[in-house]
Amino acid sequence: PFTPETVGVLDRLVSAMNSSQVQEREHAIQNLNQLKENGNMWVHVGTIIDNATNPDTKFFALSLLEHVISTAWNAVPEDQRNAIKNYVVKLVIENASSATSPHFLNKLNTVLVQIVKREWTTTWKEFISEICNASKSSQPLCENTMNVLKLLSQEIFDERANMTSTQLNQLKSTMNQEFSKIYEICDWVLKTAASHPGAVQNSLIKATLSTLAAFLEWVPAYHIFSGDLMGFLVNNFLTNELFNTQALECLSEVAKINMKLDPSEAYFSVYQNAVLSLLTNSMSKLSEVMHPKNTSFTAMYNNTTPQNQLYLKNYCQQLALFLQSYISTHIAMVDQFCVSCQGSETEHSLLVALDAFFSYSLSLSEFPEDEIFKICCEFWHCVSKYLYEQKAQGWLATRTWTQIYKPSLTKARSILVPKMARPTEVLVSVDEQGNVVREKLQDTEVISLYELMRETLVYLTHLDPQDTESIIKNEMSEQMTGNKFSWQRISSLAYAIGSISGAMEEEHEKRFLIYVVKELLAMCEGKRGKPNKAVVATNIMYVVMQYPRFLKQHWNFLKTVVKKLFEFMHETHPGIQDMSVDTLLKIAQNCGPEFLTIYDSQEQREPFIFEIIRSLPKTISDLENHQKLVFYQALGTILSNLRQESEIGYQLSGSLHLVQEQWNSLLQQLNLSTIQDPEFSRGLTFCLRAFDSLAGTMGHFYYIHLGQIFPQMTQLYEHYSQYISAEVHSRGPVCLSHSQLINARAVRKRILGLLSTYTKVCESPALLTESFVPSIVDKVLGEFVNSPAECRECEAISLMADLTNKVGTGMLPYMNAVLGPFLDTVLNMLVQDFHSYPEHRSAFFELIKAVTEHCFDALLQLPIERFKVAVDAVIWASKHHSMPHAEAGLLTLKAILFNLENSGQVANYFYQHFYMYILTEVLAIMTDSAQLPNFKHHAHILRYLFFLVESGAISVPIAEQAQTPENNKNYIVSHLTSLLAQTFTNMNNVQIEALVLSMFNKCNEISSFKTALRDFLVNTKQIANDNEAFYAEEKEKEIEEAKRREQERKSQVPGLVQYNY
Repeated sequence: PFTPETVGVLDRLVSAMNSSQVQEREHAIQNLNQLKENGNMWVHVGTIIDNATNPDTKFFALSLLEHVISTAWNAVPEDQRNAIKNYVVKLVIENASSATSPHFLNKLNTVLVQIVKREWTTTWKEFISEICNASKSSQPLCENTMNVLKLLSQEIFDERANMTSTQLNQLKSTMNQEFSKIYEICDWVLKTAASHPGAVQNSLIKATLSTLAAFLEWVPAYHIFSGDLMGFLVNNFLTNELFNTQALECLSEVAKINMKLDPSEAYFSVYQNAVLSLLTNSMSKLSEVMHPKNTSFTAMYNNTTPQNQLYLKNYCQQLALFLQSYISTHIAMVDQFCVSCQGSETEHSLLVALDAFFSYSLSLSEFPEDEIFKICCEFWHCVSKYLYEQKAQGWLATRTWTQIYKPSLTKARSILVPKMARPTEVLVSVDEQGNVVREKLQDTEVISLYELMRETLVYLTHLDPQDTESIIKNEMSEQMTGNKFSWQRISSLAYAIGSISGAMEEEHEKRFLIYVVKELLAMCEGKRGKPNKAVVATNIMYVVMQYPRFLKQHWNFLKTVVKKLFEFMHETHPGIQDMSVDTLLKIAQNCGPEFLTIYDSQEQREPFIFEIIRSLPKTISDLENHQKLVFYQALGTILSNLRQESEIGYQLSGSLHLVQEQWNSLLQQLNLSTIQDPEFSRGLTFCLRAFDSLAGTMGHFYYIHLGQIFPQMTQLYEHYSQYISAEVHSRGPVCLSHSQLINARAVRKRILGLLSTYTKVCESPALLTESFVPSIVDKVLGEFVNSPAECRECEAISLMADLTNKVGTGMLPYMNAVLGPFLDTVLNMLVQDFHSYPEHRSAFFELIKAVTEHCFDALLQLPIERFKVAVDAVIWASKHHSMPHAEAGLLTLKAILFNLENSGQVANYFYQHFYMYILTEVLAIMTDSAQLPNFKHHAHILRYLFFLVESGAISVPIAEQAQTPENNKNYIVSHLTSLLAQTFTNMNNVQIEALVLSMFNKCNEISSFKTALRDFLVNTKQIANDNEAFYAEEKEKEIEEAKRREQERKSQVPGLVQYNY
């Protein structure tokens, strides 16, 4: 135990953590970690804090306390919880009122909030009232109260992303009264500051404004819009440089509030007047200090000190957020009100305010800060989307459109086009040093910005296609003359051109695209230096592959483009060849049939695919292997449009002629010596990858070629397997890291991969069972069982899963081999732990799932001891801490149970042997907090198990002790009560029995049953009541529904859904 004297030892130990002596530092860290692991250390926190002289020691003590609150709060006795709570409150008050370390006070506040999170809605319902009332005693305490409340909002309400809409609504409705008290204390501080200038500390005013912003979303909306808050903030703080950023933060939160009232409702006029007043008053106030037409935030930023730049950046970001929040929520109301009062003084004042509003937005859009630019893009997206919808209703003939929207959108187009973000398809980009490089990683933030800007430009183009075309042509002209030529600008211009594909009328788009491509080709010819030509060439390829509608309808142009791509395939500048083959693949995906058509009007005597095949050796001669594979994917995509076997022979053999020659040549050299040659194996691997590339895109008819090489593949697989096994037996597993063995295994993996690829695209299960399955089962499974564990390929397991999924019951004759030695071999590899052979695990669980879904009869025909092996494997999979593995096991278990529904006596036999085993195992898994992400699967399985007994569906006793089917329920209640009482000693038998009975009572409906399970887990004090995993399924449904509605919305706007013509 710690005493005032022994705390000094801890002081020295903590100080030693910063020692320059490595040994002393490591010794201190080791000892402190041991103290942390001591579960009762938290009881000494008071002694440590009261007597420590080292501030870091006090911080360490708070960390101990925070740890026990976060991980074991419910396990602490109630009287000790109250003591901790009172002690922390006392410390906060003492330290807030004195000039203590801000670092220590912040940690204290964090600890307090952790307690509040767990006690607020149960035993500490008066917390907010208490802290708000106490804060009036002194300004330092009041400021700290604001910091605590803001922390509370972040800790609790920032979790709303994991809440369902129902949970959010419940939280808002139940907490309105509490939040009104926070609003009242903020209002009191701010009005005191306004009425008595200098009486309130600036830091307290800033903290109050920030806290108010954090809670405004939760204050009753009618209270905000019927009061004087907005006018008060605008008049007293909006133009004060000390507080304007925080004031804008508050106004942004107010601007987000949408009461969604009908104009016929009584409160609507109050709400509307408040919203319109916010616009006119804020713009009028800002115009006093920043003239809308003459304000350039970029110039202000460039001409000020670094310290002021930081302030200006924060201010501009908050101003952008306010403008975006207001327009996204209230643009319809403002627009409709302007229409309703045309010609009046009110309309004039609104137009003046809107003019300032859009002027500030345009200036902010040019600000040199990415985050601000993204906010502005959201602003223009919202405006253009709304106006597009209004255009469809013929509402654009208004003064608002002609005086405000139209000129503002023209300027917005001029800003957005040269700054268009990079899309995912582009492989060539400019690095930080300005060099042209191949882009290997996708920047998700850039992709998100691109999608936002693409949609915005589509809407802007629909609103005024001539203006969009004019701006792009002007930018193109400046790039052509060299006045503003840069790699970044020409690339952004190309991205912008590609983004509006489908947004113009077809004839307009035709004229526009021909002009653009001609200009880009002329630019490519006219620019000097390979880097410049490479950038322009990349942009040409990008643009043309965004316009498949045009390419489909203009064969000569398409043919010219493809031939130009073939030229680019000989250009060795980094990224150009990659881009050219990717463009060819994209064109093949969208225009594949055009390559197979004879166009009489074009004096064409044969499909273009014939010419491509004849010139194939020359076309791909300079490509690297990975680029050739993409080329073969493109060929397969084109050939997939042929549906008659008689038409395919020449095209297929011609497409693979080069690879087939290489394949045949290598096979003629096959012997033990060549197998050991890495280059020989790499050659075979390339051939197999090329076959795979074409098979995956060509589809079913690839069997014509696969049937020819399949005997060679099985022979090759056998030779390589014998070689690999022999090497491992003689030299040990270490040899698998040697180059010869790595490449040898690659050949086997590619053989298995090609078979899996074709299995997935094959349209005839009978073809697979007749031509391929017998040899695969014999050779692949046989070699797998007989090979050393270290060199068994997970692709073999995946292949069996794919075959079972595709062939279905056609695999039943082969299930003895799959569920016999093969199953045992895989299990022996995996059961040692939950971590080794992760890829084999994933493949094995998918195989078991496939067998359960498609060949369940094979499982039912197994002897009971073999069936238990399969059930054990499924349960064992469900226990994995790797969520995908556990989910695969649970899904398989569900499939087993549901497949038994109509199995009669077989089902009863199964329940007699496995019901209690599965029930207790799934309950055990569910109570493991690490397994909580799969709660929805646990709930569905357990509900079904309880329902089977409650409904009387099981007509046999599930255990000897039950004796009769009628006693099944009583037996389960008794057994689970006894079992759970031993596990959860904090609950008595009566509580546990009540929880088990509630599961039976609610098993008819899944949502009620999940509530019973949540109650069970919360009452065991294992898991918090608000854990997001409890509501994951509901949240997933909401997200899916939102995605569906979004996709439906996009489908209504030409150009928003790419390549959908």
